[in-house]
Amino acid sequence: MKHSVIMISFLGNYPNCATNREEKFKRAVDSFILNTHKEKELIIVSDGCEKTNFIYNTLYKDVDNIKLLIAPKQEKGYPGALRTLGLFLAKGDTVSYLDSDDYIAPNHIKNLLINFNSDWVYYDTLLPDIKREFLNMKEVKDESINSNLKSYRWTHLPSRIIRGNLRTANIAHILEAREKCFWKNWNGLEGDSEDWDFVCQLQKKYGNPVKLDYTGYYLCHFPVADIDI
Repeated sequence: MKHSVIMISFLGNYPNCATNREEKFKRAVDSFILNTHKEKELIIVSDGCEKTNFIYNTLYKDVDNIKLLIAPKQEKGYPGALRTLGLFLAKGDTVSYLDSDDYIAPNHIKNLLINFNSDWVYYDTLLPDIKREFLNMKEVKDESINSNLKSYRWTHLPSRIIRGNLRTANIAHILEAREKCFWKNWNGLEGDSEDWDFVCQLQKKYGNPVKLDYTGYYLCHFPVADIDI
């Protein structure tokens, strides 16, 4: 089964953006390359970002299963339209999303597909335990992750079907959903508005999702918890 990963990239500064975005972008792309599942593709959607285009042309242009889609600069709103562009370029049977400031473990896609027994699924993400309110979570150790991330104590961030909890970091769906569900730009509303709208569309068309066990998605930028690594 072929799997598509869609990643939006705009490396400029904006409210609550991550630090060292160019290095984190490369970390995210490299984590896709290191995934053990062979039938995969990464679609990078650049919103006219010259930094993204330069890094791609310098490091990844010759990687067969990584594609760059250059879209017009988005002046307002969140990247719903850009995700839609990525979806209609995708060739996989299933789709997931990767934020350019996050990281996926080498077994992430394999874990997704082994357990993908529904039209759409969701899963817990992993969070570095540096805030008091997360101290009681179950610790997860993965010796295969990026060496720079091993020094953190990673724990499950439990996922539920509620607004603000399901987002691009922890959902995946069949490719067919692009014909029935659509990302929208919300033009200035809070960032999870479009995510929750898309989740509601998936639920309306396909019913409740299946929750998967740990898959290996490392949430490295999470402003709500003041996390940015």
